Amino acid sequence: MTAHADASPSTASIWLQCPASVTRARGRVRRPSVYTSEGSAAHQVAEMIIHGLLPPEKVMVDGGEVEVDSCMVDAVDRYVTYVENLKRQADLFLTEARIKLRFRGIKEPLFGTADTIAYWRKARTGTLEIVDLKYGRGVFVSAIGNPQLRIYALGALDLLPKDKMPNNIRLTVIQPRVTVDPSEECEEISLYQLFDWRDTVLQPALQRLAADDKSETPGEHCRWCVRAGECKTLADMAQQKAMVVFNPKTSTPDASGLDDKQLAAVLDVAELLTAWIGQVRAEASQRLEHGGVIPGWKLAMKRSPRRWVDADKAREVLKLTYPALLDEMLKLDTPAAVERVLKPTIATKSDPASILRPLITNQSSGTTLVREDDSRPAVLTGPKSVFQQLKESLDVD
Repeated sequence: MTAHADASPSTASIWLQCPASVTRARGRVRRPSVYTSEGSAAHQVAEMIIHGLLPPEKVMVDGGEVEVDSCMVDAVDRYVTYVENLKRQADLFLTEARIKLRFRGIKEPLFGTADTIAYWRKARTGTLEIVDLKYGRGVFVSAIGNPQLRIYALGALDLLPKDKMPNNIRLTVIQPRVTVDPSEECEEISLYQLFDWRDTVLQPALQRLAADDKSETPGEHCRWCVRAGECKTLADMAQQKAMVVFNPKTSTPDASGLDDKQLAAVLDVAELLTAWIGQVRAEASQRLEHGGVIPGWKLAMKRSPRRWVDADKAREVLKLTYPALLDEMLKLDTPAAVERVLKPTIATKSDPASILRPLITNQSSGTTLVREDDSRPAVLTGPKSVFQQLKESLDVD
C-alpha cells in the first residue's frame, strides 16, 4: 500500500464534489512543490519527536533534502504536545497509521495515512479522536465537516474490537502556522452521524467514481485539483464570472472605488481564477521543461539566494579574521546577516566582502514562467539543452 489511491482521503474534498477529478486523471500524481515538501518534512519531524528521537538537521523528501530549522520544530511541537497528551490517556494510540476502506459492491480503492488515531474508554463511554497536522500557512483548514478526517475515522473503526465501538468521534485539525488553539478546530460527532455521512455522502461518491462518471463540477475545490489547468468547465466558469465583475469595454476598476459587495464579488472570482491560472502556469512550465514552445513565454532562473559553500570552513575563516564578532555572527545563518554584523568594521579592516566572497555560492531554487521580454536569459530545456552542453564541452576541449 505504498502507492497513492486515485481517490485518496487527502483529496476527498475534491472528488466528493467532482468525479472528473479522479475519472479523467487516473494514476496522475500531484507534482511536489516546495510547500508539499515542507509539509512532508514537518510530518517526519513530528513522527520522530513523538517516538523520542531528536529532530535531524535535514530530512529527505521527494528525492531532495529539506532543512529542519527551529521554526519547523517549534511549529510541530504544538501538534506533538497535543497528541502526547492523548497518548497518556489512550487505550489505543497510533501515528502515521495506514487505513483502508472497503464497501460491498464498490470497487473504487480508498486508502491513506492518518497522522494520529487515539481511542480511550471511560466507564461505558468510548471516544475516538483523529488528529491531523496541517503545516501550511496560506489556507485555513477547518475540522468542521472535514471529509478527510471522517474517512480516517471510518478506517480507524476497523482497528477496534467490535465491542469497543466509540460513542463519540472527535476530529481535530492542528495548523500551527495559522491557528493558535487546536481546541478551536475540533468537531465532535456521534457514531450514528459518521455512519449517516458514510451512507449518504461517501458511498454514493465512490459509486460515481467506480462507474467512471466523467462529469466536471467546478468550485473552490478546484484550487487543489491536478486537472484544474485542463478543465474546460472550470475555464468557462472562470471566464463567465470574470465578465460579470469586469466590464471588458472598460479598464480594471480601482479597488478603492468598489463597495463591500463588489469587493466580495471580486474576491470570490479571484479564488476561482487563481485556482485555474495557477494550474495553467504549471502546465505551461511543464511543457517548456520538456522542450515545448509556448509563444511569447519562456523559463528563466529564479532569484539565487546566497548560501555558504562550506559552513564549517566559513566559521573557521570568520573565527580567525573577526574573533571578537564570532559569537554574534554564530547566532545568524545567512551571508547577508553576517555581512550586517561585519559592516561597521569596513572602516578599520579590510573589506569583509573580500573575505566572504569565496565562502558564498548562489543557488537558484528553480525556474519561473515569465514573459519573453523579461531581461533574464531563457533556460535551455529539452533536447536543445543537451546539444548546448555538448557544444560547450567540445569548445572547452
